[in-house]
Amino acid sequence: MYSILIIEDDLCLGKSLQTLFTKRNCTAKLCTNISNSYKFLEKKNPDLVIADRVLPDGDGIEIVEYLKDYSYKTKVLMLSKKSEVENRVEGLANGADDYLAKPFSSKELILRVDSLLNKDKLSSIEFIEIGNLKLFYTNGNFMIEKISIPIRKREVDLLHCLMIHHGQVVSRHQMINWVWGCNSNLPTLSTIDVYITRLREKLGPHKQYLKTIRGFGYQLKLPAD
Repeated sequence: MYSILIIEDDLCLGKSLQTLFTKRNCTAKLCTNISNSYKFLEKKNPDLVIADRVLPDGDGIEIVEYLKDYSYKTKVLMLSKKSEVENRVEGLANGADDYLAKPFSSKELILRVDSLLNKDKLSSIEFIEIGNLKLFYTNGNFMIEKISIPIRKREVDLLHCLMIHHGQVVSRHQMINWVWGCNSNLPTLSTIDVYITRLREKLGPHKQYLKTIRGFGYQLKLPAD
């Protein structure tokens, strides 16, 4: 059974969508603003988010940005009266999986939702393994000694960077280029330090693997290296 979060301030439309997907054997939660959506997403990772662009407390694109960090697997379908090409491009460029202009037919919505839910983002089994660490970087599954550890999207990307360059010192600037590329919303250097702290917490008793090389950057170094 798939889980869907609907973020729509038009109660009539929102409830209609909730009923539509409940009848299709999905669990469907309705939120009417971004703030309540965050509260829900802090506790649940739905398979799909259907979000309106224009909400009472902001642009639905904020949800896409949030999910980049907190839910690696959740797909996003944006809904909006903003149907111009530049608006669709903006939504997709920010990480949405699909974009549907209002008004739309329920048949088209169902087709798009089915397509997104059936796209197997986890189909690839590509992974990198170093010692007792194993990272499936295509689906965000991280394992230490065969125990699965919850990990966020940005943490996956940063850990992937460190594992690819294991034994080498990686600067914070290199990490930013690896994860964010040419994105206009680049993080500060101190943000990288925060992510490194989180990764050390995830490593638990193995946190000594992730070393700080003062003045240069960070290094993932296992005892066998």
